[in-house]
Amino acid sequence: MMKRQAGFTLIELVVVIVILGILGVAATAKFQDLAGEARASAIQGVAGEIASASAINYAKIASGTAAGTNGTVQLNAANVCTAGILGGLVQGSGVLGASPNRYAVSGTGDCQTAGAGGTVTCTLTDNADNTYTTNVSVICTN
Repeated sequence: MMKRQAGFTLIELVVVIVILGILGVAATAKFQDLAGEARASAIQGVAGEIASASAINYAKIASGTAAGTNGTVQLNAANVCTAGILGGLVQGSGVLGASPNRYAVSGTGDCQTAGAGGTVTCTLTDNADNTYTTNVSVICTN
């Protein structure tokens, strides 16, 4: 009596390896862009933080809180779109400013022209490769 060996044939193993290869290529293509999506979401989050912080800042100052106290920032300069001015609205250090900070701020948001309660638009740029940018509206305090 002949004893039959159990196991997979070479063709079966090759087919499984090819299928795994196809699945691996499909998964890699799906996950490659996740880093870009994360960076785009992060810059949107910082823009949202600046916009909401400027609204809270304006409300504090408009309600009579003295400027420069209790976490308020005077947004009344000829150009508020600078890291030095908007940096006071963002939590954490190293977020706004020139490299190696995470995001650069640019624009010519003139709060002296816009007046109190007026809005100006600044641009945030991701310093890593300057690919990801977004605009943020800032409420002037004057």
